Amino acid sequence: MIFFVIGTSTYLTIEISNKDDIQNAQQTELIDLYGNILVNQKLQLNTNNSLLYSTIEKFQPPVKNFFFYIRLTGIDNNGYHFQRLSSTALTSYIRLKSIVNVDYNSIQIKSNQLYNIQCYMQSQLPYYVQWFKNAQLISQNDYPSHLTTVKYLIKLTEINAEGLYICNVTSTSGYDIDEINVDILAPPPIIQILPTKELFTLINITISIKCLVQSTKDYNLIWKQELPSSSLSTGNALTHFSPYAF
Repeated sequence: MIFFVIGTSTYLTIEISNKDDIQNAQQTELIDLYGNILVNQKLQLNTNNSLLYSTIEKFQPPVKNFFFYIRLTGIDNNGYHFQRLSSTALTSYIRLKSIVNVDYNSIQIKSNQLYNIQCYMQSQLPYYVQWFKNAQLISQNDYPSHLTTVKYLIKLTEINAEGLYICNVTSTSGYDIDEINVDILAPPPIIQILPTKELFTLINITISIKCLVQSTKDYNLIWKQELPSSSLSTGNALTHFSPYAF
């Protein structure tokens, strides 16, 4: 059984059933029902099998014509030109369009780290992938059909890396898209206690301890007093602050 796939370059290999009748097969043609030549390719003998001839170059199968025959021409053992025609008309096979999927349509990424987003392909044909971020093209590459996972590296996961990423896969049989909404998580707050080490004071003297906080989001600040084991209680204080409050 022979399959020609529309949009895919291919070779054609022909097996000679009786080598005694043929001296040299020279070329093969794909012809339509009216005898018009659609494809014309020269043949070469397979060096490992004297019954096999293959086209020298790849070719695109017919697209517009629904049915066609394979015609073989060459020189027989008596030195005469011969022609052989396939007994059954063939047609090119139209593959299903490519399909793309992602693990999650919305993800959260920690700030200040590299991260790969990826999409998974189902394609019977070589395909072309374009990555878009907020409708702007950011990457494009060609891939073979056997490669089923395509990744895009978000190099600087800062706030400006947030957005809607679209994976668009296109082949000669059609296209498909899927999307990933990327949310960059804010970095954790950075705190510094002043003074940074032990602080000594006299009884009944008021002192202040500073907690310097750097944060891009609102935060809760908890002060906790840890008393010696001989004490009977501890005290906690919870306060809500806006970013960059001290």
